[in-house]
Amino acid sequence: LDEQQLLSSKIIDRIHPDFIEPVKKRMVQLNDLMQPVEMAEYKQLKLNNTEIDVAVLAVPFKYQNKNGALVFVRDISERKQIEEKLNKSFDLLNNLAKQVPGVIYQYRLYPDGHSAFPYSSPGMYDIYEVTSDEVREDASPIFTRIHPDDFNHIVESITESAKNQTEYHSEFRVILPKQGERWRLCNAKPELLEDGSTLWHGIIMDI
Repeated sequence: LDEQQLLSSKIIDRIHPDFIEPVKKRMVQLNDLMQPVEMAEYKQLKLNNTEIDVAVLAVPFKYQNKNGALVFVRDISERKQIEEKLNKSFDLLNNLAKQVPGVIYQYRLYPDGHSAFPYSSPGMYDIYEVTSDEVREDASPIFTRIHPDDFNHIVESITESAKNQTEYHSEFRVILPKQGERWRLCNAKPELLEDGSTLWHGIIMDI
């Protein structure tokens, strides 16, 4: 690090060209209006012009009767790289899951009795005619699709699987708005979580 080179360099010269305009607006808010700004993430250039991802927090203050700002800059390049790899892995999982008949899913039963599907492949709509987003935090829309004659059996078998941590297998009927009455086959393996929840990893197919 060349300290003199850094001190003689303007802040705006260290900002990646794609982020100069939003940074200028933040500087006006800080220096001219003396208003704090929310933490932001953008790309910055090191002295050798290497790009890095940074998180920046700034608060205005006066120094020798002049407006200024106290700025905290944190290098988040490693975190960004990890996020990018996770996103690519998630995209790969989704693309593979699209090729599997039925729905690949995670179903979580919480200690208080409520349940959700934290993950489900796009086939969720084919199986239950609900979207993954609709059941990510609340699984109740699924249970409205279960055939009344099979409902109690489904609830009891889920409870037993959670209690004994045994693999879940069932065949049951659903009644769907568009498809009508259909048979489903479900296979899943439970995992006991630290908070007492049970998380099943499984697949449901149209039979």
